[in-house]
Amino acid sequence: LNHNRDDDEKSNTANNPTELGEGDCQPTENRPLLRLTETSDEDEADILLTNTCAIRDNAENKIWHRLADIAASDKKKNNRRIVGVLGCMAERLKTKLFDKQNVDLVVGPDAYRD
Repeated sequence: LNHNRDDDEKSNTANNPTELGEGDCQPTENRPLLRLTETSDEDEADILLTNTCAIRDNAENKIWHRLADIAASDKKKNNRRIVGVLGCMAERLKTKLFDKQNVDLVVGPDAYRD
């Protein structure tokens, strides 16, 4: 996902929540409108979300390698993207994900209970 802030006061969507588009976040006094757009080019993304599944073969190894690849890419480009890990395995590994990797967001199927 790419994100950009829309500070244009002339925008009708900034003042009318019924006209917010897909991926938009309703602005508040302290938070301007945030618009997200999907990109097929990972290098253009400011936010990366990856889904996990504990049932699949080698799932844990795959996510650790994926996160290491993202961190290496960010370091090489001197860029720090927002990284989110989603799914049942993310929920199970949340402490390790936050401690060992540059993970900003962990969401699992039972996260609503926390």
